[in-house]
Amino acid sequence: MPPEQQKAAPEQHSSCTGVSQFVAYALGKFYFDFSYVLGKFYFDFAYVLGKFYFDFAYVLGKKLYLCNTN
Repeated sequence: MPPEQQKAAPEQHSSCTGVSQFVAYALGKFYFDFSYVLGKFYFDFAYVLGKFYFDFAYVLGKKLYLCNTN
């Protein structure tokens, strides 16, 4: 192999490595942000749903308690 090609190969390889590292970083960042937002949405949704069911059970229990005491 001529010396020019030997020198060109590592440069090409290093630029490919840089691109693949950047793509991996960008993909990882996207998936991290996506999973963070999704987790936050599900946490908020579960919190609101749990609060609704807690309030509903509280009101229902209070009504049943008042009906049984009268």
